[in-house]
Amino acid sequence: MADENVTSIWMQPEVHVRSGPGRRPGYSREQITRTAVRIADAEGVEAATMRRIAGELGTGAMSLYRYVPPAATTCSTS
Repeated sequence: MADENVTSIWMQPEVHVRSGPGRRPGYSREQITRTAVRIADAEGVEAATMRRIAGELGTGAMSLYRYVPPAATTCSTS
Protein backbone atom coordinates (compact mmCIF):
# COMPACT_ATOMS: atom_id res chain seq x y z
CA MET A 1 0.00 0.00 0.00
CA ALA A 2 1.35 3.45 -0.93
CA ASP A 3 2.15 6.04 1.72
CA GLU A 4 -0.64 8.62 1.58
CA ASN A 5 1.78 11.38 2.62
CA VAL A 6 4.01 10.89 -0.44
CA THR A 7 3.10 13.05 -3.42
CA SER A 8 3.74 11.50 -6.82
CA ILE A 9 6.57 13.13 -8.71
CA TRP A 10 4.20 13.51 -11.65
CA MET A 11 1.86 15.65 -9.52
CA GLN A 12 4.62 18.09 -8.57
CA PRO A 13 5.38 21.03 -10.85
CA GLU A 14 8.59 20.75 -12.81
CA VAL A 15 10.45 23.93 -11.98
CA HIS A 16 13.42 24.97 -14.08
CA VAL A 17 15.33 27.30 -11.81
CA ARG A 18 18.97 27.42 -10.88
CA SER A 19 19.85 26.22 -7.41
CA GLY A 20 23.05 28.23 -7.56
CA PRO A 21 25.54 29.62 -10.02
CA GLY A 22 26.11 27.67 -13.19
CA ARG A 23 24.15 26.36 -16.10
CA ARG A 24 20.41 26.00 -16.19
CA PRO A 25 18.97 22.50 -15.89
CA GLY A 26 19.42 20.66 -19.17
CA TYR A 27 17.04 17.74 -18.71
CA SER A 28 13.36 17.18 -18.07
CA ARG A 29 11.65 14.44 -16.09
CA GLU A 30 10.21 13.22 -19.37
CA GLN A 31 13.65 12.92 -20.97
CA ILE A 32 15.06 11.11 -17.92
CA THR A 33 12.03 8.80 -17.77
CA ARG A 34 12.17 7.96 -21.48
CA THR A 35 15.82 7.03 -21.11
CA ALA A 36 15.09 4.86 -18.06
CA VAL A 37 12.22 3.07 -19.81
CA ARG A 38 14.32 2.46 -22.92
CA ILE A 39 17.05 0.86 -20.80
CA ALA A 40 14.54 -1.19 -18.77
CA ASP A 41 12.77 -2.41 -21.91
CA ALA A 42 16.04 -3.50 -23.50
CA GLU A 43 17.85 -4.96 -20.49
CA GLY A 44 15.41 -5.29 -17.60
CA VAL A 45 14.46 -2.91 -14.82
CA GLU A 46 17.56 -3.79 -12.79
CA ALA A 47 19.73 -2.20 -15.49
CA ALA A 48 17.96 1.18 -15.20
CA THR A 49 20.18 2.61 -12.46
CA MET A 50 20.78 6.32 -11.94
CA ARG A 51 24.38 5.81 -13.01
CA ARG A 52 23.32 4.06 -16.22
CA ILE A 53 20.60 6.60 -17.03
CA ALA A 54 23.02 9.46 -16.41
CA GLY A 55 25.61 7.81 -18.63
CA GLU A 56 23.11 7.56 -21.47
CA LEU A 57 22.29 11.25 -21.02
CA GLY A 58 25.96 12.23 -20.84
CA THR A 59 25.92 13.53 -17.27
CA GLY A 60 26.78 12.38 -13.75
CA ALA A 61 24.41 10.26 -11.67
CA MET A 62 24.25 12.78 -8.82
CA SER A 63 23.10 15.52 -11.19
CA LEU A 64 19.87 13.61 -11.86
CA TYR A 65 18.76 13.99 -8.24
CA ARG A 66 17.97 17.65 -8.89
CA TYR A 67 15.23 16.41 -11.24
CA VAL A 68 13.93 13.28 -9.51
CA PRO A 69 13.99 12.02 -5.90
CA PRO A 70 15.82 8.84 -4.89
CA ALA A 71 14.51 5.59 -6.42
CA ALA A 72 13.13 4.41 -3.10
CA THR A 73 10.43 7.08 -3.36
CA THR A 74 9.77 6.82 -7.10
CA CYS A 75 9.20 3.17 -7.90
CA SER A 76 8.74 -0.32 -6.65
CA THR A 77 9.59 -3.48 -8.52
CA SER A 78 7.34 -5.69 -6.38
